[in-house]
Amino acid sequence: MIRVTVRRSGGKLTPWDPNDPDDADAEMYVFDSLMHTPSQLAWDDLLARITTDERILGGKPIIRGMRFAVEHIIGMLAAGDSADTILRQYPILEPEDIQACLIFT
Repeated sequence: MIRVTVRRSGGKLTPWDPNDPDDADAEMYVFDSLMHTPSQLAWDDLLARITTDERILGGKPIIRGMRFAVEHIIGMLAAGDSADTILRQYPILEPEDIQACLIFT
């Protein structure tokens, strides 16, 4: 299981910062849809899937240069969608893309 702690701010999910007093009421989301936690070496390969481009979604972090914002995928997971559900809805995405989003946050 991968645990990701995020907080809601202005309708967006942002990473939780334990040193930020505003994050005292952060919401914990547990994402159990991935089969394993990648090794540190694999993390770099996964994170390479997350890119930014000012011409796409205003420079927000996106998946593999496509119009899939990391925050959208994290929001779907936080709302209760499983990785399998997301992959069925968006067949162009790969399981590693979802792992990369979780690691990125």
